[in-house]
Amino acid sequence: MTINLLFFTVILKRNKVTAEEAIRYEQSKQRHEEYVLKMLQYRHMQ
Repeated sequence: MTINLLFFTVILKRNKVTAEEAIRYEQSKQRHEEYVLKMLQYRHMQ
């Protein structure tokens, strides 16, 4: 009886973030937070 073992190696690459991407990410995060706050205020009014 033979046992065949198959080994997988996973290489994780760190994504290099450019300044533009970092700014875009921060802006989208800020817009999302503003949206959530508006929705919470709206729910509070009802």
